Amino acid sequence: MSNVTVIAHITEGEISPTYHVIGEGIRLFVVDDNHPGDRVFEWLGRSPESVIGELIPEGSSIGSSQDQRHAAVTNSIDALVSERPRFTIVPDCPSPAHDREDDRG
Repeated sequence: MSNVTVIAHITEGEISPTYHVIGEGIRLFVVDDNHPGDRVFEWLGRSPESVIGELIPEGSSIGSSQDQRHAAVTNSIDALVSERPRFTIVPDCPSPAHDREDDRG
């Protein structure tokens, strides 16, 4: 099997990705429970290898579910999909520093 890469590209302002499949020996299925009559779709198109460099230039930062930014990215996506604000106001609550007496004298 050759080297295989799958890129789900979400363009600015869009919610649904465009898929780029590079290489052979892979099947990509999209399962969409929002469309029960056409729930499973096999992506047959293949993209040239050059699309990797176009979409992910050399030196690009690549995040993962294991990095520090994951929670913020997840919140942004959830907010977009659920049409809620990305940020919400948190009510004031005393911090532990407010509970202690001022030690500065």
